[in-house]
Amino acid sequence: MIAGSVVASATLPWLADWNHSHTFGPEYGPHARWHGTSEVVGATAEGLLALWLLRAAEEHRPDERLLTAAALLPIARWAPFNLTLLVPGTSPTTSTASRNGCWACRPPC
Repeated sequence: MIAGSVVASATLPWLADWNHSHTFGPEYGPHARWHGTSEVVGATAEGLLALWLLRAAEEHRPDERLLTAAALLPIARWAPFNLTLLVPGTSPTTSTASRNGCWACRPPC
């Protein structure tokens, strides 16, 4: 189950964010593209690290710290998305995205 969560965390951002309705959308400026790119690459790097930790735990004497670290990496990556909703004025969607029928977050025009 941990491996499935790790693989999803490493690959799904490429599907969700690496497209013309998000990172490469016309409303996105260079700095927003930088953030989008760093998030996708960061999620992949964390996923690869977590897979390495899982493999290390299998190859060596099982170490609960390796398993715990691998399990916590996806949580550390995605929990802040929910915590941002505590900040007044934040939203995972915008009226532009809703109006166009796109669920992807977009910066305000």
